[in-house]
Amino acid sequence: MQDIAGCRIVVEGVTAQEETLHLLRKEFPEAKVSDRRLNPSHGYRAVHLIVTVLEKSVEIQVRTNLQHLWAEYSEKCADVVDPALKYGGGQEDNLAATLTEASNIVQVMEERERQLDDLLRSQERHAREAAEMKKELDCLVREGTTDEVQLQTLSARIETLRADLERHQTEVLEARADASRAKEVLAATLSEAIAQVEGATGHDLSH
Repeated sequence: MQDIAGCRIVVEGVTAQEETLHLLRKEFPEAKVSDRRLNPSHGYRAVHLIVTVLEKSVEIQVRTNLQHLWAEYSEKCADVVDPALKYGGGQEDNLAATLTEASNIVQVMEERERQLDDLLRSQERHAREAAEMKKELDCLVREGTTDEVQLQTLSARIETLRADLERHQTEVLEARADASRAKEVLAATLSEAIAQVEGATGHDLSH
């Protein structure tokens, strides 16, 4: 059955994309999901859901900003140069390679974003543990405990957690810097693709 309607949701990044997909699956538990991030279609990355509304089939596309940017430029290049580019073919080998490279960069950025999310969750967990340890230590001090071993053990554990927090903060900053560099590379790659098309056809794709 073919879908008779469609809509597109564009979100900031992979985290927001996963949250949106979770909400959509909750609203449409029978939805058919095609995750083209796992198996990109000629470089195209997104998640498509086929849902049923009023007994009609509707397609919902969920893209990140970068996935959408790649798709928009790929469409324009296919429209102006060669429709086959959209399907991984065509005679413009350099342009096809550029689009493939851009898609690969998007994938790298998505992986880095997931790593950053993992680091943030780990950082939050260590912060909670350190706070609980500090409460326990303060309680023991208020009660006037004389168990020096227990006090020293808790103090050492708190210092270890604090060191872990500092390390994770550094890793998060490095991950964000990596993401920023990847965005710059992607922007340059797509700009090169557009320049190639404009130079070959005289079309200005920025308008």
